[in-house]
Amino acid sequence: MQLMGDANYRRNISAWLHAHAASHVDGLPAQAFGFDGKLVTIAPWATRVIDIGKIRAAHDKNLCLEAPGLIALCSEDSVAQHVAVGELLERMLLVLTEEGLHTSYFNMPVQVPALRRQLQQILGAALPPQLLLRVGYSLSEPIQTARRPLEDVIMRV
Repeated sequence: MQLMGDANYRRNISAWLHAHAASHVDGLPAQAFGFDGKLVTIAPWATRVIDIGKIRAAHDKNLCLEAPGLIALCSEDSVAQHVAVGELLERMLLVLTEEGLHTSYFNMPVQVPALRRQLQQILGAALPPQLLLRVGYSLSEPIQTARRPLEDVIMRV
């Protein structure tokens, strides 16, 4: 609710939304953000000007409550620990994918300091959460986002 209520945050998100994902290698297809049909064409505008914070918060709460599994990765707030969490996440995502499971990120509770402290208390964790993932088997094929060709992201030396 807090992030989507922030006009600057919405403006940033809207700049990344595209109606036709196939024509962009950067950004998000509007369908991945909940827009479908003809609404995809107005997704960037609607995201920028309409505060859907309360609606999005209720939607995300239901997704968490109904999730088959939630994974929270916690660590100290240091560069070394952030790298370690990233390395663990990399291995974990590969294993989950190999097992046919799908994941989705719930970043807001980790990005908003008050929500992050509340999540840490709910988890009973000694260290703050760095990442919250929803895990389960998908009932339908997830929307595929564009990927850059391997040659564009690998440097050979």
